[in-house]
Amino acid sequence: MSKPIIALVCGGFTDEYAISMKSADLYLKNLSNEKYDIYKLVLDNNGWTAFDNRNEPVTINESNFTLKNNGQTLAIDAVVNTIHGTPGEDGKLQGYFDVLGVKYMGCNVLSSSLSFNKGFCNHFLEKQGILVPNSKLVYEIEDVNPQEMIDELGLPCFVKPNDAGSSLGVSKVKKMEELIPAIELAFSVGQRVLVESSVQGLELTCGVVRKNGIVTPVAVTEIQFEAEFFDYEAKYNSTTTQEITPARIDKETYNACMVLSVDIYKKLGCSGFFRADYILHEGELYLIEVNTVPGMSSASLLPQMFSYAKMPIHELLDEEIAELTNRE
Repeated sequence: MSKPIIALVCGGFTDEYAISMKSADLYLKNLSNEKYDIYKLVLDNNGWTAFDNRNEPVTINESNFTLKNNGQTLAIDAVVNTIHGTPGEDGKLQGYFDVLGVKYMGCNVLSSSLSFNKGFCNHFLEKQGILVPNSKLVYEIEDVNPQEMIDELGLPCFVKPNDAGSSLGVSKVKKMEELIPAIELAFSVGQRVLVESSVQGLELTCGVVRKNGIVTPVAVTEIQFEAEFFDYEAKYNSTTTQEITPARIDKETYNACMVLSVDIYKKLGCSGFFRADYILHEGELYLIEVNTVPGMSSASLLPQMFSYAKMPIHELLDEEIAELTNRE
């Protein structure tokens, strides 16, 4: 039997491109060339480029998402998506694959688009009984009344793009005069802006996967940092940030975080790898955001959780691909 043809999709249209490429490198280390015929497909603003497992370029037909290598047309059996942000995490790429009948790992269009829209996602989950910070969604900067917004949400507050990851374009606002510049910065990254009350407490994050067909929590990680908040610099470049797995919290709270993360995964209809971020405030877990294409670089949180939980990444990927390709 021929090996399944796997397309490892990476890149994207945002500043998360570099993180996606690092995530792809880790996936490549955990996908066996003996089991799969692996092609790396890179998407950027100029379109797609494709490479075989010797890093030789191959031709991609965007109209039906097939490859041509040595004169042979290859149909892709499964896509492993590592594009953070648009178009890989917001449902656009998933819709493209659905139209073409291409199977892919991870969330479907609805789960991806809802989860990526921070304001809509938090509103939906709040209606399901999940604690989230108070927030206001900004569609046009001209509609913002700084005094009314501060009166409602308080200071400090956070301003973030409603549709971006890795804390890009996020600001902590301490004075009213900082609000409009912060919103302008967020609009430079995203199409809508979320202004959110500050919830003080310990930052936690929890991974979720499907293991043996069962939605399973991975571990809870505690994040300690010296920056004002866990921004891009603190996540990827700081030498003082500590990511501690397992989190140093009481067992009851630890287990509650894992149960809650599985519940959110199910409520959003998610598939594949997932991470939920929280603030632990006065014994209560407040959801900050969810990640349906979480970072998988060596500096990322989920691989650290997998290591602690003794969940080999290659085994998890093999299971996901087997389900997509219906091969054992």
